[in-house]
Amino acid sequence: MTQTPTLTGIDIGQASRATRAVLERLLAETGTEFNGWVTLNILSDQGSTLAENDLVGRVVQGLRVDDTVVRDVLVVLLDQGLVGRTTLASGPRISLTSAGTDRVARIKRGIAQITERLYSGLPADELAIAHRMLAAVTARANAELNA
Repeated sequence: MTQTPTLTGIDIGQASRATRAVLERLLAETGTEFNGWVTLNILSDQGSTLAENDLVGRVVQGLRVDDTVVRDVLVVLLDQGLVGRTTLASGPRISLTSAGTDRVARIKRGIAQITERLYSGLPADELAIAHRMLAAVTARANAELNA
């Protein structure tokens, strides 16, 4: 008889949904949709400017959504003045505006506070193990999806 694993996808899913709900509350306070946040965060992490197709590809890969969803998100972010588009000979580029940079900073401050509340007091060595384990599970799931 095989033993049921101590940690399963149900546990991971419950933790993911609970932390996502906390993040969604923060995002709602800033007027930012989740997909918009992911897009802004990728731009921020990549130096604030990316070729539009590169940005769309990264968001598609990260969220596992169709590129039309991401392009619709870009329209919203452009309308909100959080990103700007410039067209170069190499194609359109998307950049964070100062308002976008401010929004990202505000959300990242909020995430840091949430992270402190959720993870404080948990042993660092156990968090490191959990990180490695979740990275391995993610890699395996991605390999399954790409097979």
